[in-house]
Amino acid sequence: MKEKELVFKLSKSDKSVIIPMLIFMIVTGGISLWLYLSDNGFFIFTLIFFAFITALLIHAVYCICFIKVLIYEDGFLYQPNIFTKRYFDYSEISEAWDTQKHYPNNTVTWCFNFKTVDGQQFSFVCPMNQSDGIDYMLDKINN
Repeated sequence: MKEKELVFKLSKSDKSVIIPMLIFMIVTGGISLWLYLSDNGFFIFTLIFFAFITALLIHAVYCICFIKVLIYEDGFLYQPNIFTKRYFDYSEISEAWDTQKHYPNNTVTWCFNFKTVDGQQFSFVCPMNQSDGIDYMLDKINN
């Protein structure tokens, strides 16, 4: 059996956020440790900030690793979480469209929405730099 060739891979988060968040986490952790060792009570606030940054980093890594869409020539694999995975042929999709979400901090994300022949509707959010994959899927489904 021939292995399917991957055309695009879309993930919910952008990989470029990992390194800055990791650096920021190390710096805040170091400051917290230094404040704690010097008996400064302010370490509580920096420790809370460190925990918040750590949680954001774990969430970003989770989104990159497990929430994704793998686009092939004849269909795509939709994985909205670690336990659910479903492959759709383009013929199973009755309609597809894209929308943009604008956030207050002037960021824009693309949303790929699709409806199956049996009426189920799904949506997937991905960063702007991955919009080529959405355009590819829209061309395959709507043409």
